[in-house]
Amino acid sequence: MNNTLADYTEVHIDYSPLRVSNSMIQQNVENGTFVYTTRLTFDASDDGSGVHTIAVDLFVAGYANFKRTEIFQANRKNESDS
Repeated sequence: MNNTLADYTEVHIDYSPLRVSNSMIQQNVENGTFVYTTRLTFDASDDGSGVHTIAVDLFVAGYANFKRTEIFQANRKNESDS
């Protein structure tokens, strides 16, 4: 029958850096649960592939061995949620 199967895979790796803007740190935010909460807000975007995840390393001043990494899912298409 001379059936043939054509298979094709293309991979594109986007090395463009993401952009971070509108960063703001608010200290001692009273949110009801913790009196001395710090809030970090920012916008992150990447025109090439979007932003899939955001990783944040948290450090506490005066504690050399204390570090916490948080990884958040992002809106990879750079679309507004509103």
